[in-house]
Amino acid sequence: MIAEAERQFGRLDILVNNAAIGSNIPPIAIEEIDTALWDEFMAVNVRGTFLCVKAAIPAMRRNNYGKIINLSSTTMLSGLSHRLHYVTTKGAIAAMTRSMARELGAYGIRVNSLAPGLVMNDSVAAAMAGRPGLHEFVLNTRAIKKDVFADELVGTLIYLASPDSDAVTGQFLIVDNGGDYT
Repeated sequence: MIAEAERQFGRLDILVNNAAIGSNIPPIAIEEIDTALWDEFMAVNVRGTFLCVKAAIPAMRRNNYGKIINLSSTTMLSGLSHRLHYVTTKGAIAAMTRSMARELGAYGIRVNSLAPGLVMNDSVAAAMAGRPGLHEFVLNTRAIKKDVFADELVGTLIYLASPDSDAVTGQFLIVDNGGDYT
């Protein structure tokens, strides 16, 4: 992946780690999460992010510049119930981001985390349809009482990928219409 990006574009400046599983999983009690499921979430969400960053570092070090944006989630702030395996991976992403930023800053590589709240799409709407009052509950936790859609994350992502954020690293930027996590 990294070699192909360098071949096509001449260099690697930006890595967005957005591949993950589990944002729309059914609720499951802690004691019912089996080891195989736990390991699957860790492998995709945590190890996948780690491996992509590890692969990108040499290319970014050669340029003494890079932007790594890891997608996390506000679920690690809310402690979303019955999804421990997912929430744990998103907390790990936030912790990894901070540590990566400290280590890679010496090479001009900035590492930040973009953390959306619940992002509305067809599958989320369908899941909410079966749980009366859930949509209203989610909206009532926000300062701006409206849904967040994927296209509303783009501006923050572009900012983090651009030179405008060159003085920003190790940060956890929330895009969720002002959610309350107290």
